Amino acid sequence: MKGQVMIISHYQFGRMVIDSHTYTADLIIHGRKVIADWWRKEGHRIDLDDLSGVPLAEASALLVGTGYYGRITVCPALAEYCRKNNIALEAHPTGEAVNFFNNWTGDRELFVAAFHLTC
Repeated sequence: MKGQVMIISHYQFGRMVIDSHTYTADLIIHGRKVIADWWRKEGHRIDLDDLSGVPLAEASALLVGTGYYGRITVCPALAEYCRKNNIALEAHPTGEAVNFFNNWTGDRELFVAAFHLTC
């Protein structure tokens, strides 16, 4: 699959289409892998522990889709972890985050994206 780029072709409240697969729950993307049905410890906050299933320490960038209305917040400890480890952190309402993801030109293998699909 080297050379192929994963594309999010559609997003609406509660629904995302990635490479012809439809997802209806929050998810994480890293490299060419999608982790579906992603849950956080606290509903509208993303903590460092919420990303324990991905190689964040190896990432060059973390993108957080904060929901349709942008209600997810990034906890200060996660932001500090990114800063200390030279991981570029971007957090945007999910519609904007989709555009950011699709236009990312850096190394996709070092890119982690976490998307909240609803509120």
